[in-house]
Amino acid sequence: MDLLKIDQKRLESISSRLLEKGINLSLEDVYEVADLIKDEILYWYVNRLINQAERILDIDPGFT
Repeated sequence: MDLLKIDQKRLESISSRLLEKGINLSLEDVYEVADLIKDEILYWYVNRLINQAERILDIDPGFT
């Protein structure tokens, strides 16, 4: 099971919200955009969060 796979309901929700803003994309296009965002932003954000946690632990290892 792919833990980061985007389920159908989320895709439909994103598609609906885009449509409200006048952006009409097929579900396949919404999936591609969501997948790009996941690859480009989510991984970067998680990596940044991990780095910040590591810096905090370096300041005071007692936080573990």
